[in-house]
Amino acid sequence: MKSIILTSVRQLILPAMLLLGSGLVAAQGFPGMSQPQTPLTADLVQGVYTSYQELINEFQGYSPDSDSAGLAAYLKSNNAHNKAERIVKKHGFQSWVDWNAKFIRVMQVYAAAKMKSTHAEQQPQIERQIQEIRNNPDMSPEQKEYALSILNMSKGLLQGVMMASEQDINVMQPYVEKFDALTEK
Repeated sequence: MKSIILTSVRQLILPAMLLLGSGLVAAQGFPGMSQPQTPLTADLVQGVYTSYQELINEFQGYSPDSDSAGLAAYLKSNNAHNKAERIVKKHGFQSWVDWNAKFIRVMQVYAAAKMKSTHAEQQPQIERQIQEIRNNPDMSPEQKEYALSILNMSKGLLQGVMMASEQDINVMQPYVEKFDALTEK
C-alpha cells in the first residue's frame, strides 16, 4: 500500500509543479480540494488519461528530483505552462487549472480503487503505530511530535482517498491497469 501512495503522490508532482510554476495557485487557490464532487464519468477518466499520457510524453525530460531553482528555470526556459495548457485544452479541458482539479480527483479515485482491498488492514496498523510512538520512552517529545504528524498525515490521506464513492470506483476500475502503466513510466 505504501508504494501505491508514493507512486500516486509522485505522479502528482509534475502537474502540481507546473501549476505552482504558473502562479495560478497563488491567484486562485489549489483547485479541486474543496469543491463539491460530481460523480466520475468514463469520458472524464478517459480524457484525463489521454491528456496525462501526452503530458508525460511531452515532459519526459523533467526530473521531479530537481531542486526548486532548477524547476523554475525549467518551467521558464521550456515554456512548460503554455505547452501544458495547449495539451489539456486539446483534450477538452477548459484550462490547466480545470484539468489539474479533475486530474487530482481522478487520481484520488484511482488510489481508492487500488487500496480498496487493503483499507481495512491499514487503519488499525496506523492506530497501533500511533500508540507505539506515544508510549515510546526512548523518543523525545519533538521526535514523537514529528512521527505523529507524519502518521496523522498518512491517516488523513488514507481517509480522504477512501471517501471515493463505489460508483466512482466502479467507473475507474476499467482504467486501473492503464493508469498503473502510466505511473510506472
